[in-house]
Amino acid sequence: MMGLILGAVIKGYQVYRNSLLQSVFSTMKQYEQAAIQFKLSYRFWPGDFRYATTNLVGCTPGSTNIGDLYWALSDDCMDGNGDSNIDDGGYDGRGWGTPNEDGYMFFRHMALADLVESSLFQNGSDKVATTVLGGFIYARSLTEPGFSDPGLHLVYGGSAINQGYSAADSPILTPREAAYIDGKFDDGRPGFGKLKFRGANGLDNDNAVDTCTNGQVFRSTNNAKRCMMGMRIDE
Repeated sequence: MMGLILGAVIKGYQVYRNSLLQSVFSTMKQYEQAAIQFKLSYRFWPGDFRYATTNLVGCTPGSTNIGDLYWALSDDCMDGNGDSNIDDGGYDGRGWGTPNEDGYMFFRHMALADLVESSLFQNGSDKVATTVLGGFIYARSLTEPGFSDPGLHLVYGGSAINQGYSAADSPILTPREAAYIDGKFDDGRPGFGKLKFRGANGLDNDNAVDTCTNGQVFRSTNNAKRCMMGMRIDE
């Protein structure tokens, strides 16, 4: 009897957890559609919009220049550089990691265009969005190993502040959870399709061991959080 009750509890938790995973995917799809609509309207990706301060009502540059790589002031809004990429950290001609990086403005531009709710963003920052499952969603143009598709991606990971180049460069999903999302919404192969998965180890280092996948299949025997997810934004 106890075994049946325990089995029912475990099954119920899995159903609940799967519903949260589906919610995260749905949230990322909503942001994808908002970004596509923004580009159709303004001809630039949000964050990269070169004329944001003259075309988006309420987009006014702040007067404070901070060197912190990850946090923009809540009242800052700036132009992107119009290079068709979402820059998120390194030097792009405007300084190292200052608030005018494109990644800081991705959600801010969309919010000012009335495409997303600004209340969804973490601690007033426009750089990352939270989810019902925890972790953060972050926009970046990816060319790193494991997320090798050129172009704009939404990345889902576990850390808001990290010493790498992304606000989401740490694992948030177990390999089984990653396999569930990929199998339900994409092709079930971690290194192919619209959704791509890998461990944080190796995001910027092709020689590091990936504890999420082996490139072809998920390491589903690993029950720890070892995976982060990238979703390619298709125009």
